[in-house]
Amino acid sequence: METIFDHNVTEQEMMLICGYVRPRDKFPVKPRDQRWHNQKLYRLYCIRGDKQMQQKFLDMIPNDIHKFFTLTNHDFAK
Repeated sequence: METIFDHNVTEQEMMLICGYVRPRDKFPVKPRDQRWHNQKLYRLYCIRGDKQMQQKFLDMIPNDIHKFFTLTNHDFAK
């Protein structure tokens, strides 16, 4: 399963995404959490300003109220 650790996340980026720094071995990696991981990956690329990768992970998240009113309504600081 693809996680933010597969994309060389920094401690600073992890703080912005999760609010804390968590080691890879303590990060949840269950198949049912793929949406959660895609949300974190979307946020990672928002922070990095990579619109192509942002869109890639946004497209992997099912369309619902959370996606449109919470996930895409952000103001990430660098």
